[in-house]
Amino acid sequence: MKLTNIKNFPFGVKGLKTYRGHEGEPLSQATLTYQGKAIGFVGEGDWGGPATLTVDTAYEAIVNQYIKSQPQWSIELTGGKVITGEYDDDTFVADVIEVGTVLKQIKALNKKGTYCFVLPTDAEGEFRTVKTGDEAKAKQWLANKYPDAVILEV
Repeated sequence: MKLTNIKNFPFGVKGLKTYRGHEGEPLSQATLTYQGKAIGFVGEGDWGGPATLTVDTAYEAIVNQYIKSQPQWSIELTGGKVITGEYDDDTFVADVIEVGTVLKQIKALNKKGTYCFVLPTDAEGEFRTVKTGDEAKAKQWLANKYPDAVILEV
Protein backbone atom coordinates (compact mmCIF):
# COMPACT_ATOMS: atom_id res chain seq x y z
CA MET A 1 0.00 0.00 0.00
CA LYS A 2 1.29 3.43 -0.89
CA LEU A 3 1.81 5.54 2.22
CA THR A 4 0.20 8.52 0.51
CA ASN A 5 -3.07 6.52 0.54
CA ILE A 6 -2.76 5.41 4.16
CA LYS A 7 -5.15 8.04 5.49
CA ASN A 8 -7.89 6.90 3.06
CA PHE A 9 -7.64 3.22 4.08
CA PRO A 10 -11.06 2.55 5.68
CA PHE A 11 -9.77 -0.16 8.03
CA GLY A 12 -7.51 0.32 11.01
CA VAL A 13 -6.53 -1.07 14.37
CA LYS A 14 -6.84 -0.03 17.98
CA GLY A 15 -4.88 -1.42 20.89
CA LEU A 16 -2.08 -2.77 18.68
CA LYS A 17 0.03 -5.13 20.77
CA THR A 18 3.25 -6.82 19.70
CA TYR A 19 4.45 -9.99 21.36
CA ARG A 20 7.06 -12.65 20.70
CA GLY A 21 6.21 -15.84 18.85
CA HIS A 22 7.57 -19.25 19.78
CA GLU A 23 10.84 -18.54 17.93
CA GLY A 24 11.13 -14.96 19.17
CA GLU A 25 9.64 -13.37 16.05
CA PRO A 26 7.48 -10.28 16.56
CA LEU A 27 3.76 -10.89 16.11
CA SER A 28 0.91 -8.41 16.46
CA GLN A 29 -2.74 -8.46 17.37
CA ALA A 30 -5.35 -5.72 17.65
CA THR A 31 -8.98 -4.74 17.48
CA LEU A 32 -10.03 -4.30 13.84
CA THR A 33 -11.82 -1.04 13.03
CA TYR A 34 -13.82 0.17 10.05
CA GLN A 35 -14.13 3.94 9.69
CA GLY A 36 -13.08 4.21 13.35
CA LYS A 37 -15.66 1.71 14.73
CA ALA A 38 -14.53 -1.56 16.33
CA ILE A 39 -15.74 -4.46 14.18
CA GLY A 40 -13.56 -7.42 15.07
CA PHE A 41 -10.10 -8.79 15.83
CA VAL A 42 -6.92 -9.39 13.80
CA GLY A 43 -3.84 -11.32 14.79
CA GLU A 44 -0.77 -12.74 13.12
CA GLY A 45 -0.55 -16.51 13.25
CA ASP A 46 1.88 -18.15 15.62
CA TRP A 47 3.60 -21.46 14.82
CA GLY A 48 3.41 -20.69 11.08
CA GLY A 49 -0.37 -20.85 11.03
CA PRO A 50 -2.75 -18.55 9.23
CA ALA A 51 -3.64 -15.11 10.50
CA THR A 52 -6.70 -14.65 12.70
CA LEU A 53 -9.51 -12.53 11.30
CA THR A 54 -12.72 -12.32 13.29
CA VAL A 55 -15.36 -9.86 12.09
CA ASP A 56 -18.77 -8.93 13.51
CA THR A 57 -21.49 -10.45 11.34
CA ALA A 58 -22.81 -7.01 10.34
CA TYR A 59 -19.44 -6.15 8.73
CA GLU A 60 -18.47 -9.49 7.15
CA ALA A 61 -19.80 -8.50 3.72
CA ILE A 62 -17.84 -5.20 3.75
CA VAL A 63 -14.57 -6.93 4.69
CA ASN A 64 -15.10 -9.78 2.19
CA GLN A 65 -15.98 -7.33 -0.59
CA TYR A 66 -12.81 -5.33 0.13
CA ILE A 67 -10.65 -8.47 0.10
CA LYS A 68 -12.17 -9.71 -3.19
CA SER A 69 -11.70 -6.29 -4.82
CA GLN A 70 -7.92 -6.27 -4.30
CA PRO A 71 -5.48 -7.24 -7.07
CA GLN A 72 -3.08 -10.14 -6.80
CA TRP A 73 0.11 -9.42 -4.88
CA SER A 74 3.54 -10.07 -6.35
CA ILE A 75 7.08 -10.21 -5.01
CA GLU A 76 10.24 -10.19 -7.10
CA LEU A 77 12.90 -12.49 -5.65
CA THR A 78 16.64 -12.22 -6.04
CA GLY A 79 17.44 -13.40 -9.53
CA GLY A 80 14.30 -11.88 -11.01
CA LYS A 81 11.81 -14.66 -10.30
CA VAL A 82 8.35 -13.24 -9.50
CA ILE A 83 5.88 -14.95 -7.16
CA THR A 84 2.22 -13.92 -7.19
CA GLY A 85 -0.75 -14.82 -5.03
CA GLU A 86 -4.36 -14.00 -4.35
CA TYR A 87 -5.18 -11.25 -1.88
CA ASP A 88 -6.83 -13.16 0.97
CA ASP A 89 -7.58 -12.97 4.71
CA ASP A 90 -3.88 -13.35 5.60
CA THR A 91 -2.87 -10.54 3.23
CA PHE A 92 -5.63 -8.31 4.60
CA VAL A 93 -4.53 -8.92 8.21
CA ALA A 94 -0.90 -8.19 7.27
CA ASP A 95 -1.94 -4.93 5.55
CA VAL A 96 -4.13 -3.76 8.43
CA ILE A 97 -1.40 -4.46 10.99
CA GLU A 98 1.24 -2.79 8.79
CA VAL A 99 -0.92 0.34 8.41
CA GLY A 100 -1.51 0.40 12.17
CA THR A 101 2.20 0.03 12.87
CA VAL A 102 3.19 2.79 10.43
CA LEU A 103 0.52 5.18 11.75
CA LYS A 104 1.75 4.51 15.29
CA GLN A 105 5.32 5.37 14.22
CA ILE A 106 4.24 8.55 12.43
CA LYS A 107 2.15 9.74 15.40
CA ALA A 108 5.07 9.14 17.79
CA LEU A 109 7.44 11.08 15.52
CA ASN A 110 4.95 13.95 15.11
CA LYS A 111 4.70 14.30 18.90
CA LYS A 112 8.48 14.84 18.96
CA GLY A 113 8.32 17.56 16.29
CA THR A 114 9.46 15.27 13.47
CA TYR A 115 7.28 15.18 10.35
CA CYS A 116 7.15 12.37 7.82
CA PHE A 117 6.93 12.75 4.06
CA VAL A 118 7.32 10.77 0.84
CA LEU A 119 8.64 11.67 -2.58
CA PRO A 120 7.37 10.16 -5.83
CA THR A 121 10.70 8.33 -6.23
CA ASP A 122 10.58 6.66 -2.78
CA ALA A 123 10.06 2.92 -2.59
CA GLU A 124 6.62 1.73 -1.51
CA GLY A 125 6.33 1.65 2.28
CA GLU A 126 9.26 4.00 2.89
CA PHE A 127 9.11 7.52 4.25
CA ARG A 128 11.52 10.31 5.09
CA THR A 129 11.56 12.67 8.06
CA VAL A 130 12.30 16.30 8.79
CA LYS A 131 12.69 17.53 12.36
CA THR A 132 11.70 21.16 12.77
CA GLY A 133 9.62 21.12 15.94
CA ASP A 134 6.87 22.96 14.07
CA GLU A 135 4.58 21.66 11.33
CA ALA A 136 4.37 25.01 9.52
CA LYS A 137 8.18 25.19 9.35
CA ALA A 138 8.32 21.60 8.07
CA LYS A 139 5.81 22.40 5.32
CA GLN A 140 7.74 25.53 4.32
CA TRP A 141 11.07 23.70 4.23
CA LEU A 142 9.55 20.90 2.14
CA ALA A 143 7.91 23.37 -0.27
CA ASN A 144 11.33 24.93 -0.89
CA LYS A 145 13.48 21.79 -0.99
CA TYR A 146 11.07 19.10 -2.27
CA PRO A 147 8.00 20.73 -3.86
CA ASP A 148 6.58 17.35 -4.89
CA ALA A 149 6.77 15.91 -1.35
CA VAL A 150 3.63 14.64 0.33
CA ILE A 151 3.47 15.08 4.11
CA LEU A 152 1.99 12.05 5.88
CA GLU A 153 -0.60 13.53 8.15
CA VAL A 154 -2.43 11.33 10.63
